[in-house]
Amino acid sequence: MILSYAKEGDVMRLTISGKVEEKAHNDELHELVEQWIGQKEKLFIIDLSDCRYCNSATLREFLILGKTAKAMNGKLHFVGVKAMLLEIFELSNFQAIFPIFDTMQEAVDSM
Repeated sequence: MILSYAKEGDVMRLTISGKVEEKAHNDELHELVEQWIGQKEKLFIIDLSDCRYCNSATLREFLILGKTAKAMNGKLHFVGVKAMLLEIFELSNFQAIFPIFDTMQEAVDSM
């Protein structure tokens, strides 16, 4: 798994590549989420275009981030969710909770 992130304007963009399946991966993501919450960040876009798999602990971190953002009148959007991940999102009902966009520009424009 590779995590990369950057803040552009008020929006924190996170890109996840590869498979998120080991505890160390989830720990790294958890640390980022905690850091952003502590910094009062509230607008997030997560790009999963190159992500092949996320486990339930990863979905939990997404949920924490999204709920925290919403509580601060913020937003969490997803970009590039491929078929296999989309199936996981649908089983978890994530597509009903968080908007999913095809392109980064669409996600940015909807902020």
